[in-house]
Amino acid sequence: MDGEKGGALGSGLVSSEWLLEYQSGFGNHFSSEALPGALPEGQNSPLVCPYGLYAEQISGTSFTAPRKYNLR
Repeated sequence: MDGEKGGALGSGLVSSEWLLEYQSGFGNHFSSEALPGALPEGQNSPLVCPYGLYAEQISGTSFTAPRKYNLR
């Protein structure tokens, strides 16, 4: 350990050097996107999705058929 705080780990880093960032809150929902603007803001199922993506229902099935053929 040679005087290092927390001791050295297998990667050679000292545990006090790790920078962990946590999202605070209880029961909150967090989201991220790989491409900017991929997530719609203020709505769950937009009519036109960016980047050719499909909107999904709560059940997880996508709207791949026109509305008049979708039996849900």
